[in-house]
Amino acid sequence: MRKILRVMRWTKHTIRLLAVCFIILLTANSCKDDNLDMFNPVLSANDEGRLGVALHQVIQANPGDFPVLSRNDYPEAYDYLDEVIRMIEVKTEIRDKFEWEIIMFDDDDTKNAFTLPGGKIYITTGFLKFIDSEHKLFSLVAHEAFYADRINQNSQGELSLAMQKLKESPKYGSLGTRIFLEVIAGNSEEGSEMVEFIMEQVYEPYEVIEADDFALNMICENYLYSGYGIKEMILEVEDTPSITTFQWFENKPPVPNTLISQGTSLTGPFRDERLDNIDMQAHPGSCGSENITLNKNEYAEFLDMLP
Repeated sequence: MRKILRVMRWTKHTIRLLAVCFIILLTANSCKDDNLDMFNPVLSANDEGRLGVALHQVIQANPGDFPVLSRNDYPEAYDYLDEVIRMIEVKTEIRDKFEWEIIMFDDDDTKNAFTLPGGKIYITTGFLKFIDSEHKLFSLVAHEAFYADRINQNSQGELSLAMQKLKESPKYGSLGTRIFLEVIAGNSEEGSEMVEFIMEQVYEPYEVIEADDFALNMICENYLYSGYGIKEMILEVEDTPSITTFQWFENKPPVPNTLISQGTSLTGPFRDERLDNIDMQAHPGSCGSENITLNKNEYAEFLDMLP
């Protein structure tokens, strides 16, 4: 009988011990998950590059939602864009960390461009056909590169501005780092939603002006392009009453909340500041050579390659 009681006591102690160990294990795992979500550590440039590649793969795998023009079908057009991005990539802070690339969306009805974390820049054919010369394209792509580069003043630690916007958003910030790691691991549904969020992201006016500065510094310090590309696009939109929506200028203000609904100008509290800032840095003699580098003929040949 005593032996039976000792066995029973030992069994109870063992069960209690196992229960305590199980609770400790659960608590440890819970803390680990909480730390992943709440500590929200800064992702490295390599992590950000991997996220950009994962999002790019999501885009490629969903042509119904993201109508990418195939590189195989338009090799010469992509060769032209590759030359542009190479000229810009070598002047960025993160030139060796990301897989920089320009990708075209087959969408003539939308005029938009956006940048993924990791250096993938997407431009609609509608925007490309609105542009009429190479110096405007270069200004646009250099402007977009700012959002993935680390040299901008808004970066926190290792975050690019594009990545910072994702992690600070109510949609993704509350989920911590886990959501980004899930997308990297191949969560296609979350990846699609993240791409759509990036496509619709609206930047603050001061961020947009800093992106203009980034593009102007790159042009004026390294190339002979005219620096007036973005200003010329703004003025052309204002002078074209038939243009009633322009997604890029809505996402990259300063513009009014309702864009050119009656053919009016892009007036707003920061519109004149933006144009004055471009004028101050892009005037002939200190930046580029307008007579040499408009390259309208080459750009026209590029447009002829598009559908």
